[in-house]
Amino acid sequence: MFNYLIETLVNVADWFRFWIVVDQYEAGIVLRLGKFNREIGPGFHLKWFIFEDEMIARTSITTIELRPQSLYTKDGVSVVINAIVKYAITNPKPFLLDIWDATDVLRDVSMGSLRLTLKDINYDDILQGDTSVEDVCIKLIRAEVNQYGFKIHKVTLTDIGKFKTIRLLQDAPGYESTDED
Repeated sequence: MFNYLIETLVNVADWFRFWIVVDQYEAGIVLRLGKFNREIGPGFHLKWFIFEDEMIARTSITTIELRPQSLYTKDGVSVVINAIVKYAITNPKPFLLDIWDATDVLRDVSMGSLRLTLKDINYDDILQGDTSVEDVCIKLIRAEVNQYGFKIHKVTLTDIGKFKTIRLLQDAPGYESTDED
């Protein structure tokens, strides 16, 4: 009960806070009565305590590791590929207001860009380095996510290898084999 009372008092005191401190590695926006009002950068900022609320995003460089994905190259080779995307947030307004889950957006767009890139490149060209998969991917990813406040610095392929799929047909419950199978 005592903890609940302390927590309530802290929340009420926060309503009446009339300042915002944004750290050097952050940027943010201020909402006034739920609507966008202004962007704020690092430093000390004043706000209308009950009417304004801030949203803050980290702007320092970070990375995201993409899940392994199995794809086909232009020449029909099955490959599994992993990659890392290095990025930073440069515009807090679209980043905070226009997308729900930034990690999912970046991961999904990046994986789609890898698929689009590899479908137009032969496997041997990837291994010989004749075609820079990373450079093509960067252009595709940038074209889609720059509008959401991301800056893509680099795409690095961490693993790429051939694989074969083996599919076994088995008698499963509910599956009846007929002479036509």
